[in-house]
Amino acid sequence: GESMTHALAPRIGTAVTTLFMLLLVTSFATRSAWLFALYAGVALAIVLTHVRPLSTMRGRDRLLVVTLAVTMTAMLPISALRNGSAIVYYVATPVALAAAWLLTRDLEGYCVASKRLLLLAQSVILVYLAYSGPDDFPLENLLPESSSNGVTSYLVLLQSNYALASFLGRRRATLPTALATLAICIVGYGRGSLLTAAGIVVVSGLAMMSLMKPRTAVLATVIAFTGAAALFTAYEEEVVAFVEVNTKIGSGLDDEPRQQILNDYLGRIDAATVFIGADYRGTSIELDYRNNPHNSYLRAHHVFGLPYLLAILAFPIALGWRRMSLGAGLFAGSIILLILFRAFTEPILFPTPFDFFYFAVCFLLAHRRRAELHGVAR
Repeated sequence: GESMTHALAPRIGTAVTTLFMLLLVTSFATRSAWLFALYAGVALAIVLTHVRPLSTMRGRDRLLVVTLAVTMTAMLPISALRNGSAIVYYVATPVALAAAWLLTRDLEGYCVASKRLLLLAQSVILVYLAYSGPDDFPLENLLPESSSNGVTSYLVLLQSNYALASFLGRRRATLPTALATLAICIVGYGRGSLLTAAGIVVVSGLAMMSLMKPRTAVLATVIAFTGAAALFTAYEEEVVAFVEVNTKIGSGLDDEPRQQILNDYLGRIDAATVFIGADYRGTSIELDYRNNPHNSYLRAHHVFGLPYLLAILAFPIALGWRRMSLGAGLFAGSIILLILFRAFTEPILFPTPFDFFYFAVCFLLAHRRRAELHGVAR
């Protein structure tokens, strides 16, 4: 029952949660083998020392986890032949899933750790920009084997994770960090991260106003729109010129290389491969982009097939907004849609180590919903 589950709730601690997420992000971002080994050791230690709390997983949490495990197991023989890394992800994904479930049981601790991680990431990038200057696309050289798109994509995911944890756990909007993330994404030049970061700013601003008293919210809205309109009117030419020169937005939203990737992959799909996933051989993904599809959904379909992709996408739907309050549901839905939007043009998820954050935000939804049902929501 609920009392038994509460009694077995994990006591992992904010420091361990912060260390785990820091190792995850740095090992993935730097492509460091020894850091990844250290992260894997910490992840396994967390999971293996909390088997008893994991055994209390019930309801939709358990159903979704079992469904994902079954789909991956059924696909593994085919996936391993096509892509040897599938074996690694077959082991790593359940560990990330279990860690996400365990660490989000302590909503306040998870929120604190998420904030620390985001502020550290923003600080490192801002210090680097202060040293290198904002010109000539400096984020291209920040991480080995990763473009500025990668840097800003990671940051957007960390911002989304913190925004959701803070709003669900504390009923606080995270507009200041969202603005900092947007500023970094502007320097990063890319379209996808910039649009996602702008979306997070808008959603966070609306969330902040929703938490104010009605009169205060109306006054803040009037001031914000008036100020923005006045600034844009006064500096319209400068703003338009800046956007055209310093971001890809000025060239439009069409992306021919990614469109070619999408067309090439979809062209490989037939009645069989629609379920088991298609091969990259002979496509621009293999020939021009070193097997990088630049799309999390193509990657998911290629590695573990359609059942895996559908199971992954079912997580936020099944765990989310059933009987959740309207405000929390709208905010959570917006943030998750922004994450999924960013994943469409960058392979940051499905399957990657960053799947931990995707699973975590989904379990945060379920945790918040249960808290509201039992009358303990903040």
